[in-house]
Amino acid sequence: MTICQPISILSRLLLVGLLLLGTQLGTAAELNWQPRLLTDDGIATYTAKVKGQSSKAFRGVMTLPYSVEQISTLLLDKPRVAEWLYHCKHVNARAVAGRDSVLYLQFSRMGPVSPRDVLLDSQFALDAQTGVFRLTLWNITHADWPKQKKHVRMKKMHNEWMLTPLPNGHTEVDFNTVIHLGGWLPNWATNMVAADGPWRILRGLRRQLQRGLYGQPVAAK
Repeated sequence: MTICQPISILSRLLLVGLLLLGTQLGTAAELNWQPRLLTDDGIATYTAKVKGQSSKAFRGVMTLPYSVEQISTLLLDKPRVAEWLYHCKHVNARAVAGRDSVLYLQFSRMGPVSPRDVLLDSQFALDAQTGVFRLTLWNITHADWPKQKKHVRMKKMHNEWMLTPLPNGHTEVDFNTVIHLGGWLPNWATNMVAADGPWRILRGLRRQLQRGLYGQPVAAK
């Protein structure tokens, strides 16, 4: 089994100047998150109404016994996204004209929801003082990736991850997604994704970490 060594995040992210564009921030802060569920394995989930669309945004929060470096390495390991992301069946990450790297994802059928796909750009940064890592992804269009047969192109996906280091060496993981699946769907179908998505995504993330690809759990200080 190949071990993915945690990246030296501080040195890498200082090179990009701690950017994380302001135009891509603020989505989560602008939403009125309503608690939905606290699972027995410590995952808290939330939903929020999004102005101008019927589908709700969703959010999940949990604490993991891994470092920010380990979890961020997983999140940035694009070729392995399909191994843990909810209903993701195919991933392709490569440079295209005008962009260093984009991420193309295909999602399998979710109940009555036809297979979807989306093309994402991303940006990440680390706060050198607090150690908080942020990753933002948002949908784009590009001539190299036109709409694919048998897949409905998502109209919108805006995803934010925030990893906060805790005093005991563990990490709080907080992510949220604003999504418009595209095409026509009844409200109950779109909101089914908002209901199931947060805890399934975080459970998938935790299972991927437990495989040991990014190192062993961190003992609490």
